[in-house]
Amino acid sequence: MKLTVEKRLSGCEGKERFSKFTLARRTAHRQAQKKKQRFTAYACQFCGGFHVGTHVGSDESVRGSPDSRQRYAVYAARAREPSTLVGYANSADGGAVAKMVTEEAWRITNIVDRWRKAA
Repeated sequence: MKLTVEKRLSGCEGKERFSKFTLARRTAHRQAQKKKQRFTAYACQFCGGFHVGTHVGSDESVRGSPDSRQRYAVYAARAREPSTLVGYANSADGGAVAKMVTEEAWRITNIVDRWRKAA
């Protein structure tokens, strides 16, 4: 229980909540340019919105990463833009993350099983 509270505090509380992934992604891009640091937009597993953060794991995330409880990494793209990591889910179809971004006219480009061992 304590771990869940700590994860919520670090991942959600005190951060601006965006109702759309597009808004969070634009904010992340602006902050990255302004502060010369990597910022990422991500779907929050606690509030159902989107936040901007500096550390949500890498594309090659595995067990032990900050998001290790979420098995699948969900990638999406809009129009002719490149694919980007939009969040994590525990279902192979991308769960709530996939549903939220597709409602904003994004298309899911890939869902990666982060726990599957490479052959």
